[in-house]
Amino acid sequence: MDFDRAVVIAAAEYLIRHPASTLPEWFNECVTVQGSPTKENQWRITYSLLPIFELGPNQHWEDMSGRRVLVQVDPKTMKSSFFIHWHGAPPIEFFKIVISKIDESAEVILDNDISHIDVATLDRLVAK
Repeated sequence: MDFDRAVVIAAAEYLIRHPASTLPEWFNECVTVQGSPTKENQWRITYSLLPIFELGPNQHWEDMSGRRVLVQVDPKTMKSSFFIHWHGAPPIEFFKIVISKIDESAEVILDNDISHIDVATLDRLVAK
């Protein structure tokens, strides 16, 4: 089983537990899905949210080819530095599932309620 199939199985399991009609309206704009293979011949799929990244002095976001990039301007030279990766607050993991690559059996190992989370505290995946 490949990663794409594991993501489909994870999504189906999540929607069984949390029907689409109950999801916060910001769900599709804020949730990230990551996966990694395990030594036990499984896929570990994790759903998470990213808290808003607090910009430092002389920093701002720019949209470059549909991707949001962090820019920092040196106040002395006025030259811009572009950051493709940066470290912000750790992600909020709220759903984790392991799926067997052999028989596609699944075990949910984390399932936290996200309905109480204020969208104003979350980073959105689209360019701002």
